[in-house]
Amino acid sequence: HTGSFAVSNGDGQSILFRQQNVGGTNDHARIAGVWVDASASTLNYALVFQADGDIGGVQGLREQMRIQGNGNVGIGSTNPGAKQTVAGGDVYVATSGNGIILKDTTDGTCRRVVLTGGSLSVSGVITCPSS
Repeated sequence: HTGSFAVSNGDGQSILFRQQNVGGTNDHARIAGVWVDASASTLNYALVFQADGDIGGVQGLREQMRIQGNGNVGIGSTNPGAKQTVAGGDVYVATSGNGIILKDTTDGTCRRVVLTGGSLSVSGVITCPSS
């Protein structure tokens, strides 16, 4: 595409997974490519995964996961500031020697927790990834 064009945050293309039957139409999932920061000098893009679910008695497509243009992945987070950001759930780390970065609720500092040989070790203060 050449020339000038206007884009807004959330604009983009998507694939919609829809079921149609005699009772009506149900949207079950969507994968969308969306503009993240249309006001930036370079347009940032994200791949968004939505799924249907009943939350508080309300049905509808809700964002479950996002992959930012920089490779950061958010599960339950629409603005992941680390390679993986999880909001509202647990994280399972399957690779030995890697750990989880946790933010201290009292002073806001971050530390890495690693399980090695059955023992947990906690690093000194490290830079917190943005969330």
